[in-house]
Amino acid sequence: MIRPIRIKAPPAAIHGVIDLPSSKSISNRSLMIQSLCKEPFQIHDLSDSGDTRILSSLCSKITEDQLHESPCMLDCGMAGTVFRFLTARVCLEDGEWLLTGNQRMLERPVGDLVEPIRKLGANITYHGDEGYPPLLISGTQLKGGEVEVRADTSSQFISALLMIAPVLPGGLKLILNGRIVSRPYIDMTLSLLEAFGVPSYESKGTITVPECSYKPRDIIVEKDFSAASYWFEMVALNPGAKVLLKSLHLSGLQGDAAVVDIFRDLGVATSPEKDGLLLSHTGFVTPYISFDFTDFPDLFPAVASTCAGLGVPGLFTGIEHLEFKESRRITAIVEELAKTGISFHYQQKPYGQSSLSISAEHRDHSREILMNTHQDHRLAMAFAPLSLKWNAIRLDDPQVVSKSYPSFWDHLQACGFRTEMS
Repeated sequence: MIRPIRIKAPPAAIHGVIDLPSSKSISNRSLMIQSLCKEPFQIHDLSDSGDTRILSSLCSKITEDQLHESPCMLDCGMAGTVFRFLTARVCLEDGEWLLTGNQRMLERPVGDLVEPIRKLGANITYHGDEGYPPLLISGTQLKGGEVEVRADTSSQFISALLMIAPVLPGGLKLILNGRIVSRPYIDMTLSLLEAFGVPSYESKGTITVPECSYKPRDIIVEKDFSAASYWFEMVALNPGAKVLLKSLHLSGLQGDAAVVDIFRDLGVATSPEKDGLLLSHTGFVTPYISFDFTDFPDLFPAVASTCAGLGVPGLFTGIEHLEFKESRRITAIVEELAKTGISFHYQQKPYGQSSLSISAEHRDHSREILMNTHQDHRLAMAFAPLSLKWNAIRLDDPQVVSKSYPSFWDHLQACGFRTEMS
């Protein structure tokens, strides 16, 4: 039985040094490339997130030289990235594979990935509802060539195809249809391909990857800017706070480094140091915030929660695809942050024009608030810092943070937060 956790703010301003987890996004892409490379190489500082552990285990299961059941079940749990990357990957392996996950995974559509892979020759059957997991895949020799993929649903569909592209006969010409979401994650994939010797060429919405071999090289995984966003939130909500995010540097590989610019308007100054990135509370907060999250969806929970905590009104766009994350993330955020006394107005429109507005209202900060994580790690970590503004925050499922940041609660305690199972 999962017990809720109660979080109380530290009695004084936060001062601490935080050793963030390594980037889950870089780790998972590196594991995929490692499984496709003909020669071994080392991945240093691999993420210890639940998602990465699942992917590492399943990659070993796919490539290990032993008999397995047919079909071989690959259970991705709640790891959407893992499911999408492996959908493309196992199509290249002999045998039958049953790709599945938890209940939420079975509710997340994958048709926009399955159809392009089928056009490359993949043998994929829906093992349940049409367009949704589980998938029954019979490995076969795929062909290269030209294929179209929707760009407005998930960048992970595109990344999954790009990573298998160089091992396809003739390579791959990928035509991106629609408004591209989470573009920095596609750029991350292309940068990692280049780092492992695979070139790519882009012109007028088409990415071309030639047939070639991955070249082995050892890699050190960077610290995770997505995880850093919750510390930006804590500093924004805590006058006098100073936090050093150890070994976090602005390399340009992670799009979520945009958190630096976003939180400047929410009272957080950043200073690059030799040992990492130093965050400090400035006291300056913009009276109104407006931001398009098309390229940075993982930053949305921390930003929305910070605005709720500070009482800063704003307008958020580029958030439509958040309804297909670990939770229906927009719906969940509106429902839970409404408990703080903040009101929202969500306008759903086609073609990437949906918006969420937040209003500043008087709140009773003396209350203790019970919030539902909706089995979403990013919501749990975004809601916890609100204990800096309210008497206490209780979350129904503290274990969910293991998906991306297993040491989150330990780090909060190290900075003076009091946590107890209730």
